[in-house]
Formats: sequence, C-alpha cells, structure tokens
Amino acid sequence: MFHARHRTLLRSMLFGSLLTLGVGAASAQTRPSSKPPAQPPTPAAAPQAAATPDEAMAAQIRKAIKDEKAITAYADSIRVIVSAGTVSLKGPVRTDAEKKTIGEKADAIAGQANVMNNLMVAPDSPALPKPPTQ
Repeated sequence: MFHARHRTLLRSMLFGSLLTLGVGAASAQTRPSSKPPAQPPTPAAAPQAAATPDEAMAAQIRKAIKDEKAITAYADSIRVIVSAGTVSLKGPVRTDAEKKTIGEKADAIAGQANVMNNLMVAPDSPALPKPPTQ
C-alpha cells in the first residue's frame, strides 16, 4: 500500500514538474526578445473621455459648488457621491440657505428626483473654516 501511494506521488510530482517546464518554455518563446513588453498607460495619461458618466457628473457638481463664492472656503468638506445616476450630498454646512443652494446646484445638473441632500447644518463644525469678518 505504501508503494502504491509513493509511486502515485512520484508520478504527480514528475508530471507537475514537466508541465511547469513546458509552460515556462512556451511563454519564453512567445515573448519577443528585442523589446520589453508594452506597459499600460498610467492613470494620469488616460484621456478625460474615459471617465464614467457618474464620475463626470460628480466632477460637474463639485465644480458648481466650488464656483459658489459663499461656499468656496469649505467646498472640499462636502462629499459628492454619484452611483448609477443618483447623487448623494454629505458634509457640514453653516446654514439652511447654504444647504439649499448646494442642493439646487446638484438638482440643476442631475435632476431633482436624483439628488439626496444629506448635508448637515452645523454652524460650529470644526470641519468648516471661520466665516470672514467684515
């Protein structure tokens, strides 16, 4: 019984070794030796058109929020999440008016039915810079 198992193990190891050598030799023959394999382009070099519609919509909403002068100082603390065309706005704002303004900008881009305005009014939030004094 020991000999049968031992023989089977040896055959398996031998077959596996030969298979590995054969695959290695075949892959070495298919690779051109004169030039290195081409590498895929880096994400920075990828064209802008390759962005998904969700990414493009999120970028458009972020730009609209940053263009709003009253919100520019803390626009980066507002998260814009787009999934399957549905926009979710998250983060702190100072007033209800700012929450409404940001929501309206997202509504204009994505459509009112596609926007969930989850912004929180937190006038004393540490994430928000102090308002400019006049």
